[in-house]
Amino acid sequence: MFTNKKVKPIFSGVLSLALLTSGVFTTGNEAYAANLNDSQKSQLETSYFSNNVSNKASKMLLEEYPGLSNGSESQLKDLINKSDAAIKKTKPVVDSLHPERANESEQIKKLDASTFDNKVKQESVFLLFELTPKKVEAKKDKFVKIVNDSMKIQSKSEYTLNKLRGYKTISIVHVNDTHGRVEENEKNGELGFAKLKTYYDNKNVADNALLLNAGDVIHGTTFATISKGDSVIDVMNQMGFDAMTAGNHDFNYGYQRLVELKNKANFPIFGANVVNENGDNVLDSDKIVDINGVKVGIFGLATEETKTKSSPANTEGLTFVDSVETAQNEVTNLKNQGADVIICLSHLGEDKESRETSTLIAENVEGIDLIVDGHSHTELQNGRYVGNTLIAQTKAHGYFIGDVTLLLDKDNKIVSKNASLKPYNRMKYLNANNDTLAQIESVTNENKKVLDQQVGETSVDLVGVRDMVRTRETNLGDFVADAMINATGADVAITNGGGIRESIAAGSITKGDVLTVFPFTNFAVTLEVKGSVIKEALEHGLSEAPNSAGKFPQIGGMVVRYDETKPAGQRVTEITIKGEAYDPEKTYTLVTNDFMAIGGDGYEMFKGQTKLAEYELISEIFENAIKEGGTIAPENDNRLSPVSAQVDTNKAA
Repeated sequence: MFTNKKVKPIFSGVLSLALLTSGVFTTGNEAYAANLNDSQKSQLETSYFSNNVSNKASKMLLEEYPGLSNGSESQLKDLINKSDAAIKKTKPVVDSLHPERANESEQIKKLDASTFDNKVKQESVFLLFELTPKKVEAKKDKFVKIVNDSMKIQSKSEYTLNKLRGYKTISIVHVNDTHGRVEENEKNGELGFAKLKTYYDNKNVADNALLLNAGDVIHGTTFATISKGDSVIDVMNQMGFDAMTAGNHDFNYGYQRLVELKNKANFPIFGANVVNENGDNVLDSDKIVDINGVKVGIFGLATEETKTKSSPANTEGLTFVDSVETAQNEVTNLKNQGADVIICLSHLGEDKESRETSTLIAENVEGIDLIVDGHSHTELQNGRYVGNTLIAQTKAHGYFIGDVTLLLDKDNKIVSKNASLKPYNRMKYLNANNDTLAQIESVTNENKKVLDQQVGETSVDLVGVRDMVRTRETNLGDFVADAMINATGADVAITNGGGIRESIAAGSITKGDVLTVFPFTNFAVTLEVKGSVIKEALEHGLSEAPNSAGKFPQIGGMVVRYDETKPAGQRVTEITIKGEAYDPEKTYTLVTNDFMAIGGDGYEMFKGQTKLAEYELISEIFENAIKEGGTIAPENDNRLSPVSAQVDTNKAA
């Protein structure tokens, strides 16, 4: 028997919006509708449509698949009753938004019904998969075929329906912050690019769709890093991407390598605000695409945070000029070229600590119709309006496909914008595009020759999971810091937790494991620093504790105690180096990574310090330490701990 807890997350958002909004209007529907802004109209229509689909799909399950839906009757009936009530209340207002539809031809009405029915077919199958997965398993192939067939039909019928109603349809399929995750990973809920290609092809009914990426795509997994991004660009070329903007991690191989990849790509890689010492753009600025007579202008912005959120050496000689000024210039330029629609492909994000955000752009730049955003890993289910600008973002890693639909009238004026996210737990039933899949598998098979090489063993789990390594000491952080000291002869080590990207389970350790933990091409650097600089660095790294931060220090060669209840900059209570209290005036040898050595992650105190030597890649130091250790079994030794609480850092929260 399924409980309500299983069902509510699926529908509560849809129902609550409809019920909430429906309560505010009981009379004067036309007047009420006239006062709605674009965002409210979009939300209301989306809610109304979704409630209708869920209502009909639930009834279909109970009527057509009684055996499969058995055990979920009460939940489905409850959903039907709630959606019935929401539909009844919202229908008059939704109808008032489109009074002309009451007199539509029978052809349009039939096509409208067909479009709706195909959506209902999908929804009913998704409900079966979600509510009764074991019962469906035997007929899975049948239902997967229904999903794929109905999606194709729905996209075609929606396009034709809009055309008959006098509208042009532009579909924008988008992703952001995939971080090299080209392959599907069901365990992590990552869709991969082969099924993304299928979704895009379904939407591209009459060459009316764009495929866009908002950055951080060519780095982050071994699929990407072994070829320094080349493999990802090849796949994106095959898929027919229309454009991407450069994310901070797309600079991780150095901006010269990014320029090389830009020249290889069959699509522009934007960074309109990125200029060299001569003031010249090093990446693409903008592009105009003609979609069925509509000129769509696209430009892209990179975050100024690239200076600190990629190794500063990767952007040496580059300047990230003011994004607002750049955006306004781009809008003016594109409009002068006759652009009807303006899309900003942004890697600015919405993080509160960021000085420049996509919201800032939307608030200060007139004329942008849509911002396809990235960087902050924000989940915007139905987008978000700032004035007349719609902002869309898909979180990260391929957890969602972003889908924006623009409807334009005969004069190429936008009359409707609708944004939605398609979650992995549903999109995984898409058939993978065979050509894209074959290319991905070819790269994967070639990479396996390198990645499958065994380098050692561990008898314990090596803890590198994001929420752990960015908040506290872990055994993996200890092992890496000690390895850096052993490789360089330094007194102490400080490395950022954000540079450790994954855990390794107990057992065999492969080359692939090593490169997954350290996908970045950072190398070890020794600096000559005073004790006061070490303390300043520790204060910086611990300034946001206990909250997660990439700058959180994993350390070696010293014991540090701190009080996270004290103000930032006053938290370190004790530092012991080689059994002695640190001396703020004494000179020590510090090993860190090259990213931090020149100010990365905000470690500005390291800039200008005397550099003693450069060493191997951190991944190579890590690998060599594993090989030398035979079967390793690192444990936390309480070298970095808050005085206010004792934490078992070897156990995941």
